[in-house]
Amino acid sequence: MTMGTSMYGFNPYMNTGLNADFMSTATANPYTNPYADPYSQLAALQQPTADTFQKSEGGSGLNSGLKLAAVGGVGAGAGAYFFGDKLGTTFTKDGKTFSDDILKAFQTETPEQIAKAKLPEVLTGKTQEILSRYHINNAEQLQAVQQYLTAENPSALSEEIKNLVPEQYKNNPNAHRNYLKLQSELGSTVIGQEQAYNSLLAEARTGNLAYQTEHLTNLGKRKTLLEGLAKDAKTDQIKDLIAKNPAAFGIEKTAEAEIQAEAKTIAERLGKDKTTAVNTITNDIKAVETNVGNLRKTLNDQVAVHWDDTAKAFRESAPSQLKNATKSFKWAKAGKFAAIAAGAGLVLGWMFGGNKS
Repeated sequence: MTMGTSMYGFNPYMNTGLNADFMSTATANPYTNPYADPYSQLAALQQPTADTFQKSEGGSGLNSGLKLAAVGGVGAGAGAYFFGDKLGTTFTKDGKTFSDDILKAFQTETPEQIAKAKLPEVLTGKTQEILSRYHINNAEQLQAVQQYLTAENPSALSEEIKNLVPEQYKNNPNAHRNYLKLQSELGSTVIGQEQAYNSLLAEARTGNLAYQTEHLTNLGKRKTLLEGLAKDAKTDQIKDLIAKNPAAFGIEKTAEAEIQAEAKTIAERLGKDKTTAVNTITNDIKAVETNVGNLRKTLNDQVAVHWDDTAKAFRESAPSQLKNATKSFKWAKAGKFAAIAAGAGLVLGWMFGGNKS
């Protein structure tokens, strides 16, 4: 190697003897770790030691190594010093296909947040649907009907109230019965809030990449557990397996009776025997894989419009979550490369620095 060789073309691990074992040995002193933070390395190396070597200015291999390590460890360019600017390619290789980390960061709202935000709207819509079936358009009319049907003398009510009452409730022998049915249905919308929330949550989770990729992993674990059952295992054995591994099968209950009840429900859904259960889980996996693929494509299309492939960065107009995500990932990546570069700099300093005293 000539000293004129571009550092961008130099790979300290290729045909130079600088393999992992050599680097580990060459940098093995009580103050350095080539994979630790480079700045803490420099600070530690500059501390006095109990056993000091002969001071040698200028020709010290340690000093040369520190200089190279410092150059290699400065800022986000540390990785580029030895490996070129590869950081942008960790986000996308073609400007259209982005890493899951970026796509997940783009979806800032959790499924729980989405479900809670939609719940009032759904309940309002449900309430309106019930009222419409009973010929009532709004809360004001509902109050007027209540006053009309509970009044001792409805004819004595104000004209304003009587005008709000639909004809279906005037001089109708079934009016009271219909009103009680209406009240019962309206009450069920309050009782059914948990059911409505769970439905909204399931819908939101279907469209969330982070949840779906984790769900796919969990389905794989379930399949492995089921495949470990005896060949002739039936529903009861499947239920027992699920009850012993509640978290793996998505059971969040902690009371034993509730775990057993949910385990039974899941086992019955999976099928009557091991073969059927494994096939059911396999089909579930295929369905989620398809959904994950569709989600990636949709999110990729949405993210790609914000990417400047020439600059290998998101445009200034991009949503903040994308810009913040790439900054975080770049610093994490640069930190890794900086440590490697710093360690390699120390090795080069000892190799070419001259005086080793």
